[in-house]
Amino acid sequence: MSNKRSPWLYVGCGCAAFAVLLVLAIAGAGYFGFRQVARGITDPAVRTERALALLGTDELPPGYHAQMTLSVPFIMDMAVLSDGPPVEAGNVEDLGGHERVFFFVKIKIEDKDKEEFERYLEGEEDSAKVLDQMQVDFRRSEILGRGRFDSGDQVVRYLVQKGEISERDGRVPGIFTLAAVDCPDDERMRVAAWLQRRPELAAEAPAVEAPQAGEASPQSLAGTVADEATLRDFMSYLSVCG
Repeated sequence: MSNKRSPWLYVGCGCAAFAVLLVLAIAGAGYFGFRQVARGITDPAVRTERALALLGTDELPPGYHAQMTLSVPFIMDMAVLSDGPPVEAGNVEDLGGHERVFFFVKIKIEDKDKEEFERYLEGEEDSAKVLDQMQVDFRRSEILGRGRFDSGDQVVRYLVQKGEISERDGRVPGIFTLAAVDCPDDERMRVAAWLQRRPELAAEAPAVEAPQAGEASPQSLAGTVADEATLRDFMSYLSVCG
């Protein structure tokens, strides 16, 4: 097996945190549910079916594939998509060559953790527990912008950040868009995290300003995960309030 660690998954919190989630999922499913839990990680067809159900759609956004799904009964449901081909047997190590990775989690958390997340979304906190639970490790260096828009019956509030994504041998410059999807009459949180490798964004590069809500993105951000038009199009494929 290659010793290269995926920069996207299980690095900041470590594989141990993922293992805890996996144990909880298996325990919740019971002994005879073990194969069902495992198939959501290893079987591409099952991963896709479960991702479609969780994301409330009949088709994934163009160019994206389901790389993992995981359900921890009464705690969380998670799906991971990326713009690369389906990884073999759920080997997340192979995601290291994928440019964009999209995490989505539906989770029930304590009020204090919700408040912490809201502060993070407003740029008032440097970390949030829900990101640890999503296995996302992103070191923020700069807030590029924030906004909100309606997508069907969903209200999407987002924060665009520039920083570094962790990997075993160091950190890769990138852009990270974090979005909260607000659904009426449902206390569960729905959080999306969309990461994109941008090696050209060296630490010494000049700041790139994101547009205010409703403005067009500058050329340097157009088409990236920091572009509201791109985010709107991506979210138009999903209906996660169901």
